[in-house]
Amino acid sequence: MKFYLFILMIIFSACSNDNKSSNNTISDVSKLQNDALDSSKTIKPQINSNVVDKNINIDNNSTMNITTKSTDAKSLYLKCSACHGIKGDMVAPGSEGNVLIGKLSKDEIIESLKGYRNRTLKKGKSSAIMYLQSANLSDNDIENLGEYISNFSK
Repeated sequence: MKFYLFILMIIFSACSNDNKSSNNTISDVSKLQNDALDSSKTIKPQINSNVVDKNINIDNNSTMNITTKSTDAKSLYLKCSACHGIKGDMVAPGSEGNVLIGKLSKDEIIESLKGYRNRTLKKGKSSAIMYLQSANLSDNDIENLGEYISNFSK
């Protein structure tokens, strides 16, 4: 891990030192190498305001829920389509019950996604994949996906 941080620091150092002489660059790299090897120093990543905004909530049970800003359902569904098909017309590999999500009602979809997000729903071997896929969905994302997917059968 320290090696990768060292490499990243060299790259960033080279990019930001265009106007410095080569002697300063070499000493800067040496300093960066020493800093990378010093485990007491940490690198704090810069947060870009264009990155998805995350809200972190800690409830009374000391569990952390991370939700992201809503994204349109069509964009969110692109990840789903790999297993469920473009119109929800494929049975996901490893799932139980041969369910086509394109035939489910909006309420059934919402209930299932919330169950997967909370890790309380288990429908076959693919449940672990669904836990990961739904982990960062907000309630609004789930509502939008429920509406979008339920319209496949219409």
